[in-house]
Amino acid sequence: MFFMKTLFYYKALAWVIRLAQKLNLHFLLPSAVHIKMAKESFLVPLDREMGINNIDMDEFWMIGLLDRLDLDADSMFIDIGANVGQSLIKWKSIKPEGAYLGIEPNPDCVGYLLNLIRCNQWNDCQVLPFAVSNRNRESLLHLHFKDRSDRSASLLRSDFNVTKSIKVTARPLCELLDSKSPKARTRNIIKIDAEGSEYDIIKSISERLADRQDYYIIEILCLYNTREMRIEILRLFHKAAYRVYQIRKKNDFLEDLKLVTRLDGEYPVEESDFLAVPESVSPNIDIKPCFDRA
Repeated sequence: MFFMKTLFYYKALAWVIRLAQKLNLHFLLPSAVHIKMAKESFLVPLDREMGINNIDMDEFWMIGLLDRLDLDADSMFIDIGANVGQSLIKWKSIKPEGAYLGIEPNPDCVGYLLNLIRCNQWNDCQVLPFAVSNRNRESLLHLHFKDRSDRSASLLRSDFNVTKSIKVTARPLCELLDSKSPKARTRNIIKIDAEGSEYDIIKSISERLADRQDYYIIEILCLYNTREMRIEILRLFHKAAYRVYQIRKKNDFLEDLKLVTRLDGEYPVEESDFLAVPESVSPNIDIKPCFDRA
């Protein structure tokens, strides 16, 4: 009950901040806001609309999931599509001293992330200003809303209206991990929220999946991934001896996991988050029977 009251307070606070900005009263707002998540307190800097999503937080299921994974003492959270640090805050609420590598192509988000890390005096946190693809290339990041931290920004063009396109550099994930993720860390968590690039990313690292034995939290959207792409993503994980689970939520909190044997059918956006786990380990959570979608 206490947590729900706190959550309501943060949502109300975010509403007030948005209203003040809409009325051009942003000069009355503080430069940063203190929030509490789990047992940890954080300082959230505000830069116009940047940072509000760290106050009006969602996807609380990730906290429950991270808390149940069998992690090493030096496990690193690798955040592909870091945006403004929503996952970073959740990670630090579970492992305050945990290492973090954020990969984010939007320069506004990169600047905000670095400020968030600096304000909270977090050590062992790094941010790389790149998009992730299957090869080195220059690309365009398409934003669909006026919000500079647009969470739906993608390298792929879709039917959505594009408000702005930013030139970014894309690099293969293997190159980025080899340069920044120490080999001594035996089991990291790799979160992939790349708005359509997940197929290229998984295909590009298919040879190292079995070697690394990492956990993968991955959003696989039907909007960007065809039936054939989804089938191939699942096949690559199975080939590397991974089990794939659909992350099931209730009111934005973790409910359970369901084992996935097929991904050839359509499913809604709220069912598009998955956990890939090496067969040698099991997540500490009630696993329900096999999930098929014809």
